[in-house]
Amino acid sequence: MQTKQTFYVGDAEIRIEVKPWTVKTKSGLDGGILMEATAFQRNGFGVRGQAVCIPTDKFDFRFGAELALKKALAVTGNFEMEGKKVVMYETRKAIWNEFNKVLPK
Repeated sequence: MQTKQTFYVGDAEIRIEVKPWTVKTKSGLDGGILMEATAFQRNGFGVRGQAVCIPTDKFDFRFGAELALKKALAVTGNFEMEGKKVVMYETRKAIWNEFNKVLPK
């Protein structure tokens, strides 16, 4: 099972990791898999997105990575960013292009 993937796009480092998920769900299921995607840029901004695969689902690294990365790249900033996306459009597009090369369907 793949547990980690790191790649670089311009000034951004993209890291996708599998982590244990020990939270008990409302339906009583214990455990599962937490997918975490982070994108850090040299300017100091970083974003994180998470997706969970519950124990009854079949684990698919690419699918979970895509969900987590979508959540990370959709993060907006409230600082000087005035509600704009933290990762700029051009960088997000390049990240998705590289993601599809590194983890093809």
